[in-house]
Amino acid sequence: MNFIATAPSTSKRTVEDAWWETNDAVATPNPSRLPPEAIRAAAAVALPLVGDEQPSLNRTGLLASFERAESAAASGDWRTAAELFLTMVETNPMFGPGYVGLASASFAIGDLGTGAMALEHAISLYPENPVLHSQLGVALAHSGHLERAQQAFLKVLELEPNNVDAIISLAHLCRASRHYVEAVELLDQAHALEPQNPNVIGAIGTCALDLGDRAGAEGAYEQLVALMPNHPEVQFLADRLAR
Repeated sequence: MNFIATAPSTSKRTVEDAWWETNDAVATPNPSRLPPEAIRAAAAVALPLVGDEQPSLNRTGLLASFERAESAAASGDWRTAAELFLTMVETNPMFGPGYVGLASASFAIGDLGTGAMALEHAISLYPENPVLHSQLGVALAHSGHLERAQQAFLKVLELEPNNVDAIISLAHLCRASRHYVEAVELLDQAHALEPQNPNVIGAIGTCALDLGDRAGAEGAYEQLVALMPNHPEVQFLADRLAR
């Protein structure tokens, strides 16, 4: 499947308009940072790998460094956290949680390139982790690498065929490249899986606006208000419908 190959030359600007201008970032993990549970989960998986690959590694010292980096992140000092995580992976290249943390901190300070690179390293260690593939897809989409973003989300679906967030993300990429038939098909699939998911309803409403389907957009808006009146897309749809 490749619905990005024929995207118009303005696709990068279109992606920004079609995806996060509408607050659709709610539908996928926020690229500003990775969820803390993802870092902790990665840490739990990585420790045996580090011990096996580097028997002489000072695990106590490594975990102490990791805790300092996490503490910096928790206090909002993302730049210090990024420096600590970077030092960690440079000296311990098999320590996956360091890459996950570096990605998180890099996104927080706006360094998407380093964040994406760190995620790719993490994925090389944890190739079956759908959270990392999803985060990479978001980062790549934000930086305009649409085909690579598409492949990341498709990998998520390979690992978790019913991952609604990944389906919505692919639908947004389709909208961005004006492949509206594919976008509608994907959103139909997401709706069939989770008909009461407000992110699905919001995306359906936004796609309806793309297609000039005012009735469809109004119906999605009403349903979204009933489901989650404080959903970010409620205001977006209201503003667009008021024009």
